[in-house]
Amino acid sequence: MRTSIVLGVLLGSTAAHAMGTSYYAELVAWSADGSSALVRHQSERDGDTTESYDVISAGDKQAPHLQISGVSWVDDKHPHAQAIDQATCRMAVKTLQASLTAHGFRDVSLHAEVCAKDVRGGLVTVGAEVERAVASSWVALPMGRAASARERATWDAVATALPDAKVGFPVGPGEPTLDAANSVRMILVFDGLGGGSPERTNVLAFVPAKKTSYALLLED
Repeated sequence: MRTSIVLGVLLGSTAAHAMGTSYYAELVAWSADGSSALVRHQSERDGDTTESYDVISAGDKQAPHLQISGVSWVDDKHPHAQAIDQATCRMAVKTLQASLTAHGFRDVSLHAEVCAKDVRGGLVTVGAEVERAVASSWVALPMGRAASARERATWDAVATALPDAKVGFPVGPGEPTLDAANSVRMILVFDGLGGGSPERTNVLAFVPAKKTSYALLLED
């Protein structure tokens, strides 16, 4: 899997920062037909963390944003304690499972037992075929080299739907790095805004053939 700041998915763990808070977005799985994506969002600041999930589908007007963990200050004896109770966590898992089923995800398992723990990593596991589908869907933005036919076709589609994301080839050193995941049915573009801008993390999804777009915005 790759973690990212959204319009730029980079190998490893790349974070977007704002006022001490780090945000991460990770493409976890595509649905069987590639028309929907499961995305995990995480944030961290001084030991406080959050974890939530979205099922993004190009046909939906709004993705469910389901938080299963939120470690934060509770009281002086519990400066970094789990603030999302088990019942809320389990309800989020139940809603997430229903959404995954409705959107045709396969070999994606949810482990509701993590809701009984303060540290709730490991909620989602996926099979090897799902991992391969995610890995093969990434389309790099070529830096200092010619674009492949697949890269050019993907980024031309991105520019058609999202004119502000239009890039020229080859991309020179020092320019913003962008990346996209293309399932053929849908393209996810990841964008991280930092520097002097208020921190926010965007996931933009659209069906290339229809040139329609869907935007999801998270901000501190």
